[in-house]
Amino acid sequence: MINLEEAARAETEVDLAALAQKRVPITLLREQESFFAYTQTMFGFVNYAYRTAIGTMQINPMKRPVKPQRRPALFDPPA
Repeated sequence: MINLEEAARAETEVDLAALAQKRVPITLLREQESFFAYTQTMFGFVNYAYRTAIGTMQINPMKRPVKPQRRPALFDPPA
């Protein structure tokens, strides 16, 4: 994995092959995917909560998702 935010901040042309690469093992990818699914579900919950609060819906059909214990890392720390 490379950090594209780093490239986006550059004011000159960036050689993507020269950017620092970071390890992202499959276990970490699974944690990230799980956190993304939680975030996506939370957006749905908040959408319905808002609609309930302003009166366009009577009840929120979704239950609040269970928050993960922690936000996963972006990549493995350097060895």
